[in-house]
Amino acid sequence: LQSWQFNYGQRDDYEKYKPYVNYDGIFESDGYVQPYGDSPLDDETVGENVYLNIINKAKDYVYINTPYLIVDNELVTALTLSAKSGVEIIIVTPHIEDKWYAHMVTRAYYSQLIEAGVKIYEYTPG
Repeated sequence: LQSWQFNYGQRDDYEKYKPYVNYDGIFESDGYVQPYGDSPLDDETVGENVYLNIINKAKDYVYINTPYLIVDNELVTALTLSAKSGVEIIIVTPHIEDKWYAHMVTRAYYSQLIEAGVKIYEYTPG
């Protein structure tokens, strides 16, 4: 929302975007969620660092579900090394593109990742 505000010069009531949650119980899970904030307005690569840390520190598995797998060499290296070390890496992307150029970029590293042991699935009709 801060990026929207910066780009369009509009202030908005952020409270109306918060989800309504009506749950009084305790959430139990073996996993975790790592919330973070990132911005194109600074030089810090917070998002990239979060993903690299998750991949590099994984012991059992990393599951990635994304509409656009836009990766650089550093991320490809992390994924391939992790897969070669025995971590199960599964990536799920849509089979049918909504943007042909993003779909081509998404598929650009498929063969290299698959050769390293990364499992890639494309869901349909997606």
